Amino acid sequence: MKLKNYELIGLNNALGELASEKLVGSFKFKLFKNKLKLEDAILPVSKSLQDESNEGVEEILDLEQEIDLELILESDLEQVPTTLKQLNALKPILKEGE
Repeated sequence: MKLKNYELIGLNNALGELASEKLVGSFKFKLFKNKLKLEDAILPVSKSLQDESNEGVEEILDLEQEIDLELILESDLEQVPTTLKQLNALKPILKEGE
């Protein structure tokens, strides 16, 4: 899937917040794998943002990257307390279903 850098950063932050929750089984493993992929994808973004002026930040955040993330079933999130902010950030990888 193609996601913009700001979406990748939002997803990474949301998964980081969920990491403090007590998760179990395959759902926990799926989140862990996604988190590792996201960290790899945003590392160059973070480094390039350190050297950018305010004018270049928007351009970098708006660039797209191809990333292979596993989708999360909405029903999997029922076991975890989530905020609306987290749900919004997770939208690109959320899938309806049971």
